[in-house]
Amino acid sequence: MVADPPFGGLVEALASSFRKLMAMWSSAGGAGISTRQELPFLWIFPYFFEPRILEFFPSFTMLDYQVDYDNHPLYKHGKRGRKQSPVHIFTNLSPGSIVLPAEEGYRFCPVCQRYVSAENQHCDLCNSCTSKDGRRWTHCNLC
Repeated sequence: MVADPPFGGLVEALASSFRKLMAMWSSAGGAGISTRQELPFLWIFPYFFEPRILEFFPSFTMLDYQVDYDNHPLYKHGKRGRKQSPVHIFTNLSPGSIVLPAEEGYRFCPVCQRYVSAENQHCDLCNSCTSKDGRRWTHCNLC
């Protein structure tokens, strides 16, 4: 299932609806519709909602892919837009199984076993590719 709800939607209300759909999927699986236990899910939403989304769906991960909108004045692809899009995809699928396009600047991180943006560098301290918005993460060693 792919969900691209309005960003003003409350995460709790959306999560409640998504859980109901997931439960319907699971119960239909007993009727031979699917052998997969969990509904494959892609939730398109801004990255800064990640803590709230993970609160309701701890098994979800955020992909590094930045979703662009042709009809949005701020988040158009390339130089036409004013900003990089904060919109990402949250999913219960294995991040390594989702191939992101190299021609759009994505590469495979062999340590994380997933596709990330070319600017997203692997951090040995975090053991992760840490950037969420295209900027490199800087550690503050003072604190």
